[in-house]
Amino acid sequence: MSPLTILRIEKLKTFGNVAASDDHVTRNRETPNADPTRDNRRLIGGEDSRDF
Repeated sequence: MSPLTILRIEKLKTFGNVAASDDHVTRNRETPNADPTRDNRRLIGGEDSRDF
């Protein structure tokens, strides 16, 4: 299977939306259908999201 990249761009209008998105990306939120053997790859920035 060839590697895939998914990029979603959506305006986050509230701090709650931003926090929920961050929890999802950093896997702080329980996601039963997520594959625990895979990790997210940063295209820009470092471990600290304030590093650009």
